Amino acid sequence: MNRPLILGAALVLAAAVGSATTALAIYSFGSDAAASPTKASNVYRLRQGDVALYGESATRCNAIRQAAEATLWCSRIGGGRRQVIFTNGVVQLWSLACRICAPGDPYARYAWRPKWAHPESILVPGVFLGGKYGLLYRPRNVVYTGDGSGYVDQLRYRTYGGLRAVAFGTRHVRSPRGPGFRYRSAPAHVTFWRLATCRGRRIYAMVTVEGGTKRQRGNLRPFTTDLRYQAACPVADFAR
Repeated sequence: MNRPLILGAALVLAAAVGSATTALAIYSFGSDAAASPTKASNVYRLRQGDVALYGESATRCNAIRQAAEATLWCSRIGGGRRQVIFTNGVVQLWSLACRICAPGDPYARYAWRPKWAHPESILVPGVFLGGKYGLLYRPRNVVYTGDGSGYVDQLRYRTYGGLRAVAFGTRHVRSPRGPGFRYRSAPAHVTFWRLATCRGRRIYAMVTVEGGTKRQRGNLRPFTTDLRYQAACPVADFAR
């Protein structure tokens, strides 16, 4: 049995008259239809088969699944001229009284996700520990020098997917003193920045590594480099 829910002061419908385009966005579900936007409201996570009602806007939304895709199907209570269908990436506007619309097709479609809404599509180029090489999503480590003399590992991301990604971890720099490959380690603050492309994929082209105390100077000074060189990104991509 479906559970009716009440949409709370968070269903926004922007509609134009005639042939103008229409957009609709749902921001949250509240428990009090008369609540002020400044007051805190409850948020409900709809499951398949649930029904959401907002009487003041005469709106009814059904949470269903079509072709294995979660869908929110909204229409006017008591019947109306249009239906709005939300999926993960697209909003579709259907007309119930359109004489020129092709059967089975919406007469309007809108991109639902923002340009940078999916951080999975932004990768980090470079060389990584364990012999890995190329483009990775949220890498746990990065070798930021071409000769392997500096790398960061144990990265923990504070932000990722916007104009820049910020992470904290441990920085290791090869010591110029003594035989062998001895490294000095210190806490690191890592920033990936400059959105670009590499072989058709969106990437963070630059990295800045900072960290170390005042006593750990020299090779532990802030270091900035272009990771596209290490990932062998095409030369044409550097001009973008």
